[in-house]
Amino acid sequence: MNVHNCTFTEINSITPPEYSDFFYPISPNVGYMINDSADFGSGKVEVSIDIVKLLNKKIAQHAKTQIFGSNEKIVNQYKCNVGTNFKKVVKYT
Repeated sequence: MNVHNCTFTEINSITPPEYSDFFYPISPNVGYMINDSADFGSGKVEVSIDIVKLLNKKIAQHAKTQIFGSNEKIVNQYKCNVGTNFKKVVKYT
């Protein structure tokens, strides 16, 4: 999933991004990133809960129909975001 800032605006969510910050969640406590930007640091980095929430929201927005989580409470926090990026793509096509 590309979570670079250039993908956060509505119109940029449907066009190919110029830059990439690729994020892959591995577990509830660990994720792997390959970044163009310096937004997330390099090497082993601990992030704030606000960054975790932002990444979770971004994943849900890019999911078309479903998301997974470690418990129902976490999934319920983000299920309202599921498919929002897909709806933007449909809107502009």
